[in-house]
Amino acid sequence: MPLWIIAVIVLAGGSFGYAMGLKKRMEDNPELQGKGLRVLFTKK
Repeated sequence: MPLWIIAVIVLAGGSFGYAMGLKKRMEDNPELQGKGLRVLFTKK
């Protein structure tokens, strides 16, 4: 398997894990709920 494919899979997995963590944080902190996906893209 080419190295770049592995890199893409790792990056996608990391982003997915980050999104799941963010979703959990939004449930715990209603203040973040309104921002939604914008928070995901600005915190990179």
